[in-house]
Amino acid sequence: MILAIETSSPHHSICLARVSAPDDVIAASSWEGLGRSGRLLLELDALRPHLPGVRLIAIGTGPGSFSGIRAAISAAKGLRAVLGTPLIGICSADAVAADLARVSRLGVFADAKRKELYVTEYALGQRLRGPTTIPSEGLEDYLARLTFAVSAEPIPGIPNRATPSATRLAQLAAASWRAHPGRHEDPEPIYLRGPTPTPLTRNP
Repeated sequence: MILAIETSSPHHSICLARVSAPDDVIAASSWEGLGRSGRLLLELDALRPHLPGVRLIAIGTGPGSFSGIRAAISAAKGLRAVLGTPLIGICSADAVAADLARVSRLGVFADAKRKELYVTEYALGQRLRGPTTIPSEGLEDYLARLTFAVSAEPIPGIPNRATPSATRLAQLAAASWRAHPGRHEDPEPIYLRGPTPTPLTRNP
């Protein structure tokens, strides 16, 4: 089985499916709210009877909530240490694009804070560019090149909502693992800039 965890947006989800047939979902759940890593642990605990059968763990790596993704990766690494299970990261925006694969030019956006947006661009489900960041003030010009734009959270100028799901993540991860078995590095959150500089303080 494959265990998929998606926590990059305000809509968290987990999914347990068969690696050989990832459309065959054994268990799935979702919940709202960033920063609720405690709920993730409760959801994983509910799957405890199935965990010995897990052969692959997939994590949505964003871009999106850095803390949410970090919590999922930490939980997954703990499971890997116990189960000896491979761990794979999948761009969360790819899961959204897979649901909208008929869109000729799709932009998947997320709030990057600091007056910036994350954006990943697709054509018929295939990634063209990104993830990258753009200034929020440049959104209108960027939208002019797209046929459809979505985000998982409210962003002024983007009325359409689409959320990456653990179920779709499981399907993408299973396909990636079959294509490249054993060739995946440990997942890291997609974080497209350095940390906020800490202001220097001087002693009086």
